[in-house]
Amino acid sequence: MFNYKKSRRINMFLILILSLIFLSIVMILSYHNKKDSLIEPIATIIASIIAVLGVMKTIDNNNKSNQKMRITQVITKSRIDWMQLIRKFIHGYIEYLNELVYSNDSCEKDKIVTKLFTSRDKIISYLNPEIEETSPDYDILKCLGYYNYDKYIMMIKNCNVDEIKNHKRNLIKITRCYFKSEWERAKEEGYAGKILNNKESKKLFVEKYNKYSNKYKQEL
Repeated sequence: MFNYKKSRRINMFLILILSLIFLSIVMILSYHNKKDSLIEPIATIIASIIAVLGVMKTIDNNNKSNQKMRITQVITKSRIDWMQLIRKFIHGYIEYLNELVYSNDSCEKDKIVTKLFTSRDKIISYLNPEIEETSPDYDILKCLGYYNYDKYIMMIKNCNVDEIKNHKRNLIKITRCYFKSEWERAKEEGYAGKILNNKESKKLFVEKYNKYSNKYKQEL
């Protein structure tokens, strides 16, 4: 697509130049036949070339700006769609945690645990396997036992009400801050029409997450 657009601009530019050359020849011949000064037609031709080049530059800049805006909107929409999907998985996970706590039937609990782990795996599959402890993704993965699976398994199997409630409260707190930060980042980039590079975007996201996370802790 890039080569096609570049080739198209070159072709338009060549057509313009050839047209101006043809027009120049006609004007010069016309003035030459009339034995008038060539200064006026040459000045007119130069002014026309400058004006047309200015218009072409404006059109090219507008096309680039519109293309950049469209790309930004697509990326922003993809982020929002991703947030909606993973939020749905988290809601399902929390729902199964509640069912597990209040279920008294051992057979039913086994079914709930299966559903719980399915939801957990779906959430994990949509996150980056971060190794940096400062990453918001790391906090969610850690909460879901990604880095300490044995401890997580024991909590679910023992079905300790206090532990599960604390686990649920911690997950809600982390994901609230996570989604709020992600939404703010997508909104800012979408309105500005500017997609930051990966390093800048990640830095902005982490800063917002830490801000909301610290604020949430103060409210507890």
